[in-house]
Amino acid sequence: MSDHDIQALIIELQTDANERRAEAGPSRFHAVWAKNKQATLTAPQSGRGLTAKIKGAAHKLPLLGPLARLLATIIRLPERLGRMEREIQVLRQQNAELSDRAIKTEAILAQKIGQLNDHLSNLLNGLTVQVSQLQHENFLRLQSQQRLLTQVQSVKDDLLESDGRLESFMAHASSAIVPAQPGPPPTAPHASMLTDSLLDDFYWRFEERFRGSPEDITARLKIYLPYLEAVKQSAPNRLLLDLGCGRGEWLKLARATGLAIKGVDLNAKMVRDCQAEQLPVVLGDGVRFLQDEVGGSLAVVTGFHIVEHLPFAALMSMLKAAYRALAPGGFALFETPNPENILVGACTFYTDPTHKNPIPPPTLAFMMEEAGFVRQECVRLRPQTLEDPPVHAATLSVVQRFYEAPDYAIIGFKDKLEL
Repeated sequence: MSDHDIQALIIELQTDANERRAEAGPSRFHAVWAKNKQATLTAPQSGRGLTAKIKGAAHKLPLLGPLARLLATIIRLPERLGRMEREIQVLRQQNAELSDRAIKTEAILAQKIGQLNDHLSNLLNGLTVQVSQLQHENFLRLQSQQRLLTQVQSVKDDLLESDGRLESFMAHASSAIVPAQPGPPPTAPHASMLTDSLLDDFYWRFEERFRGSPEDITARLKIYLPYLEAVKQSAPNRLLLDLGCGRGEWLKLARATGLAIKGVDLNAKMVRDCQAEQLPVVLGDGVRFLQDEVGGSLAVVTGFHIVEHLPFAALMSMLKAAYRALAPGGFALFETPNPENILVGACTFYTDPTHKNPIPPPTLAFMMEEAGFVRQECVRLRPQTLEDPPVHAATLSVVQRFYEAPDYAIIGFKDKLEL
């Protein structure tokens, strides 16, 4: 029996049941029963079997509706099971797709995590390199600071040693100097212009030890020779006057250029030594000697390491006298220790006990400008090179001060001098 036949049977049974419930009396029931029976007897013999049996049972059992519904449910069960299997298959397919997507997502996440680990590793390596560099820079900074502390300690030791030498010298000088007689004070108290013969000998020996050998001083002074060559053209047939000429190194160089020269110094021993070498040097007060010169008669006025010995008033008088005595086209040159160098300004300047105070380059240039020298030039001598500069800028600015030029010169020109 096919599914179609079963469905038709069930529909027919339900129809019969509905009709029987609609009948009000037994006569209607018997009429329907007779009708069904007649239909059964006249039905084709093919396909009989389960259908015929169900119909026969239906005629015998008029209230077969609930049983028919149960039977229909049972008959539909394979179809429902098939549908459920199909749904389960779809769910399995979806689950497989979700599994594939989960696997792909997991692979993508693993790749991203790997990339993130690589990035973090690179960052860590970079930070490690930066930390190493900072540690190295800090090490160099500590080394630089240690060197600076060592230099500062050396300066302190030099100062203590200089203090000891100064006390010894002052004690010796106090016992040797004869009280001065009443009279006008000297106008230019240059270190080499002390009149006492004992101090003349002392300062001569002091120069021999601390100034440097005559050969060294001559080599240093050669830097100024181009100025002498130029002045022979701008102020010809004029004299070069060296104030506080000392041992005469500069006068010898100037004479070799063909210039007429003259020197003046208050140290009698040094004057005698210069005269023994046929240098035109006289004993006397350099400032007073300069003031007695005829105006415009000199081509060059020089003074090496004398301005730091003079009081302010005497120094200004000397600068003004130099400007007056120079011819147009001439120049004045004054060399002095450079206090921009910490060792010089704090220590070595005071090695000479007759020094009064250091003069910074801008100050001396301004003083010469006030004396009339409108155009000046600053020459810094023998600057040193800092081979291993510290990393920190503040430390570098301090350490560089130890390597500034130990000496400088200000050259003031009267009118214009082409070099």
